[in-house]
Amino acid sequence: AEQGIETAPAEQGIETAGATDVDAKAFVFDEELRARVNKILGNYRGTHNFHNYTVRVDPNDAAAMRYIISFECGEPFVIDGVEFVRTTVVGQSFMLHQIRKLIGTMLCVVRGYLTEEDQIFALKTKESCVTPMAPELGLFLCECIYHAYNTRYAESHEPLALDDYAADVEAFKTSHIYPHMAHTEKEEGTVEAWVRMLPLKQIRNSYEWARKKDGGRAFMSKADKREAEKRDDKKRKRRDAERREPQPPKEIILEGGLKFTGSSSKLKGERGAGRGGGGKGFTPGGARGGGRGGRGFGPRGAVAPNRVKGGAERAIDEFDPAELSE
Repeated sequence: AEQGIETAPAEQGIETAGATDVDAKAFVFDEELRARVNKILGNYRGTHNFHNYTVRVDPNDAAAMRYIISFECGEPFVIDGVEFVRTTVVGQSFMLHQIRKLIGTMLCVVRGYLTEEDQIFALKTKESCVTPMAPELGLFLCECIYHAYNTRYAESHEPLALDDYAADVEAFKTSHIYPHMAHTEKEEGTVEAWVRMLPLKQIRNSYEWARKKDGGRAFMSKADKREAEKRDDKKRKRRDAERREPQPPKEIILEGGLKFTGSSSKLKGERGAGRGGGGKGFTPGGARGGGRGGRGFGPRGAVAPNRVKGGAERAIDEFDPAELSE
């Protein structure tokens, strides 16, 4: 089935619609399939961490926790020769692209590209999974629901609701919104192209990799998750401590066999007696040019005699290998 979608603020009622060619005899959206779609959509109900169903939201960010009140699929209907299926989601709030990703993942599960376990895993894990994002065609805001306001001011104010205008709302959808969706899909094949171009290998690989990194934590109890997090913290602290341990002195062998060893800061060489091309130009023999100018490693800095015989080793307390690159 080809799907459309919608968005909204605060506590919202949202609809999505999908189209399928009536003449496609191979596909029939019957009650059995509708029940399966509703079961898949029902997995989204409740409070979940939807970081995998949006973009650029950290799994530990409180904003990733969202509450879905209901998510249902209606009976199919025909507009302009195209059969549509409408899904309506009601939630307290939604994030960027969240509903499109919810619908996209549902379609992948229905078509057999993903399993329901994959769908639920993406809700429970803190690892990143690729959730396909359905096209925006058909997504529209149906209603903003002000339940708290209507309850608080029920005795003094009229409720903010569309109940008295339900017939007008439905007539507007039927005469303007649905025909636009049907015409666009017939002309451009938006959803059909999306289904054909799904990066299935990338999607499957992302779930396999996420499961390996997750290590089974997604389906653990809260107590077991806390224990696993404590073990991970200990391992992380142990690795950090190992990184902070002092490293053995580094050795650099220059031309002529001269070896410099040390751990930090700048190399201390001997001052050259002659004029050099660089104020701090280290010579192959370890002499420093005394002339004017910037830093250099030039031949003019080698006027001073080499006081270290070839193959000798000199220990330097303070040594920065980056100085040699200059």
